[in-house]
Formats: sequence, structure tokens, C-alpha cells
Amino acid sequence: MRASRHWDERRVMSMTEVEHRFGESVKPCPFCNCPVAGLWVGPSPHMTCADCGADGPTFEGSRELLEFRQHKAVKAWNGSMPRQPVFKPGVI
Repeated sequence: MRASRHWDERRVMSMTEVEHRFGESVKPCPFCNCPVAGLWVGPSPHMTCADCGADGPTFEGSRELLEFRQHKAVKAWNGSMPRQPVFKPGVI
């Protein structure tokens, strides 16, 4: 599968760089199954798919180090973080 989006290397960390920095391989996109995903390295780090453009959850915060939030974004993309329960009105 070939990625259709071209990233600015200063803003999106490649999969190989993510694996090198955090020691975790990046799983394919859960939406389109594209094997190419990168880590957005801005102030709100999140994983993004190179093909369909899907984004993982963002991790904002000023108390946590940026590298820690980037690692959380990779873990969330790979599905290894517990999900917060979502309560809908009228269901409780």
C-alpha cells in the first residue's frame, strides 16, 4: 500500500523514527489499514495516517514533558492505553 499524503518532515515524525525513539512498532491505521502512520510533533502530539488522514487522540498539557505526551500518543494509536469511559445523556 502506498501513502498518498506527503508530510513535512519537521512536523511529522516517520514510523522508523518513532520506533527508534520509543521502542515500539507502529500499528497500521485502524480505519483504512494503511501501514504508514506518523507522529505529529506539534504542541498537541498525535498519530496520523498517511493515506486516509485519520488522527489519533491528541495529548495536550503543560505539566507533562512533550516526549512523554508523544509516547502516550503512540501507545494510544497502538491500542495499548485504557480508554476513558464515555457517558451519554440519558444512559446513566
